[in-house]
Amino acid sequence: MKVDKITALINSGSILSYDTIKELKSFASNNKNKDIDDIYDSILDELEEIGYDFLHANVINGISSNIVVGGINLNADGGSRIWYDTEYDIASITKLFTLILVLKYIDNGLINLDDKVCDIDSNFKYLDYTIYDLLVMSGLIRTSKRIDEANCYNEAVDILYNVNSINSDKSVNNYTDIGFMAISKLLEDITGIRYEDLIINFYKEYGININTLDDVRGNGYDDLKPHDPKARIMGLIGSAGIFINSSNMDRFIDKIINCELISYDNLLDLSKKRFNYNHPNKGIAGIYIKHPLGIKKSSTPLEYSKYAFSHQGYTGSCVIVDPINKIHNNILVDAIKENKKKDKDFYKYFNLYFEKLVLLTLKTYMIEDKEKIKMIRKFF
Repeated sequence: MKVDKITALINSGSILSYDTIKELKSFASNNKNKDIDDIYDSILDELEEIGYDFLHANVINGISSNIVVGGINLNADGGSRIWYDTEYDIASITKLFTLILVLKYIDNGLINLDDKVCDIDSNFKYLDYTIYDLLVMSGLIRTSKRIDEANCYNEAVDILYNVNSINSDKSVNNYTDIGFMAISKLLEDITGIRYEDLIINFYKEYGININTLDDVRGNGYDDLKPHDPKARIMGLIGSAGIFINSSNMDRFIDKIINCELISYDNLLDLSKKRFNYNHPNKGIAGIYIKHPLGIKKSSTPLEYSKYAFSHQGYTGSCVIVDPINKIHNNILVDAIKENKKKDKDFYKYFNLYFEKLVLLTLKTYMIEDKEKIKMIRKFF
């Protein structure tokens, strides 16, 4: 057990307060002679305890959350109707899955970042933005009518096909679902395969199962449909509609960190592209990158490396990735209220949980045995 891991954290771009450094040093010192498995068990007990507190704040029905550091995976699940295979509606985190798929298609030469959408799919005759523009949400695109007001799938598609740019200043980024919806329809048109089947089968090749819909929670509905009203009409789209359980989310992030799904350069680039003017806490695909105000503005912890990033969905779930320190966290929740953006109580308790989870993760990092591979899962 080495306290100089704190130096390694700081060298990676971690921003640690004096109190955090003091607590981590004390934790390392107090546990230096203890059996490492006993320490992992005690950390998992604390993860269960903070999950229990979050659960009993009456803003969620259930939670599956974990701490992954290297080969160590500590997972705690709790709540009504929550079990090992429970799938959660992750809403906008779907964009991260779409982004990885697009990057794979680019690597394989099917599409190019500088391809204009209107040039490779004539259905999008007004969309003169490139694939890259849509991925980084440059400029401003808009449909003539709200897609979630469509009466059926075909009407929704017609509205999407007529999307056009209303701002040619691509130095300004505007967070939107529409670009990623256009990308998924573009891939569908190019391949002739329904996007839902395309993305499910792509990830299945990597042992990642999504949308099995055997045991679904996490969005206030029991009809196996996503919360996002556009995805309720159109099915799984580039911006929303994925349901995933904790073990498959772990596998997804692990394969990102270990560059099985994305090149190392592309991985580091995810945290480099910061939006201009609007949403300075966001980057490509709407991921959250580190912000000086921390959790008040971003779900990416200041305490993680400078290349850390995260994504949080409208339904409240969150995934955090630190590729340098080999750390990641999932917070998958079955929230009581559908509209997390207007539920101040949810974010009040989420932020408290988040801060405690980050500290427990750093403690796990302090005592991690790099030769050890271990997964412990508890239900409460």
